Amino acid sequence: MEIRQFKTLVAIADFGSFAAAADAVGLTQSAISLQIKNLEDELGFELFDRRHRPPMLNNKGVLLVEHARTIVTTCDLVARLGSNDDLKGTLTFGAVPTALAGIVPEALATLRAQHPNLHISVKSGLSFELAGLVRGG
Repeated sequence: MEIRQFKTLVAIADFGSFAAAADAVGLTQSAISLQIKNLEDELGFELFDRRHRPPMLNNKGVLLVEHARTIVTTCDLVARLGSNDDLKGTLTFGAVPTALAGIVPEALATLRAQHPNLHISVKSGLSFELAGLVRGG
């Protein structure tokens, strides 16, 4: 079992469906489904009643979500206590122009606000140009 599987399980419980959880955590619905299927395989029992659409947590799933919340909270706390939140250095980021006009500015602003000592350098270009820059180091 992996912490990401528990985080996914909690997200499904919080958002009410695999699709909504996928949107919330930034994964595809198929990735969410695969994580849950793998978790169920490891546990040896199902967590969802799939006769309903969207699938609903069964009794074992509801019980596991309660404990998964505690596990996730504890792991997040330990990670925060043990991490060095003061990232320093330079992050060089490449993106195609359409991405730079979309989600990238807000994401980079959030990153910059959370890590003020991190210098962010943005390169704009077409995919093949950016891939060449990566290959070139």
